[in-house]
Amino acid sequence: MYEASVNILKEFCSNYIKLNVLVNKSLEDVNVVDPNNYLAAKDMVLGTECGNYIKDFSAEATELVKNKCLEFYITAALEIKKRLPINNHLFQQLKFLDPKVALHEVTDEVDINFEIIIGQLNENVELNILQSEWRRM
Repeated sequence: MYEASVNILKEFCSNYIKLNVLVNKSLEDVNVVDPNNYLAAKDMVLGTECGNYIKDFSAEATELVKNKCLEFYITAALEIKKRLPINNHLFQQLKFLDPKVALHEVTDEVDINFEIIIGQLNENVELNILQSEWRRM
């Protein structure tokens, strides 16, 4: 769930946020409302259909459409950050529940830190028992 949430946010942000901002910062730290992070209006991605639709518009009308799209992108990015587990580190740690990982198809990519998971769950879980059960799977 965490990976899918991050991918959705990256997709939206890549339409209007500069690439160097997205690459050089953790996605949860990117300020999606800071105009200094925005692409130039001519570089903003609107999609092929919208681009074709507005190509014959006046400069003022094109700017108005781009500003409305920018408002939408900002609102969508804020809502994604608010509603999806982008800032929830527990979801990052739960990658091991992915069936490909749990069934040992992909084990090299995931470093399971059960101590962090147990700490965030605030449950009385015995670390040694949990690790032992995981190894037996």
